[in-house]
Amino acid sequence: MEKKVSQLVAEKEESMGGEVKLLSERVATLSRDLVKETSMLKNQEDILVTENKNAEKIKRNIEESKQTAEERIAAVRKEEDGAADIKKRAQELSQSLEEQEKEYQTNFGDLEPKQLEDGTSSCGSALNL
Repeated sequence: MEKKVSQLVAEKEESMGGEVKLLSERVATLSRDLVKETSMLKNQEDILVTENKNAEKIKRNIEESKQTAEERIAAVRKEEDGAADIKKRAQELSQSLEEQEKEYQTNFGDLEPKQLEDGTSSCGSALNL
């Protein structure tokens, strides 16, 4: 019976040794898979961080572009307002010129050139006194 017990103990140790070896292999496989998955996760996290940084840069560029566009629009509006003011002033001056020409024609239009010459020389003589 002792022989039988020894034989059973030996078989048990042998089968346990096989199970331990099998479990050790499974642990090694799981460990490699864990390292691989951890590495992939780290790479994905790094990619995400980089993409977030790039997204922030793009946002800043868009905001800067919007700001530049708004500044250009404001400058164009300012120039348009200035051009409108110049156009209005030119119209006013043109109207004033027309009024002065009409007044001149009313006051001096019926004078003969000789009369104008006499008036000019009279003014010149009066100034020389």
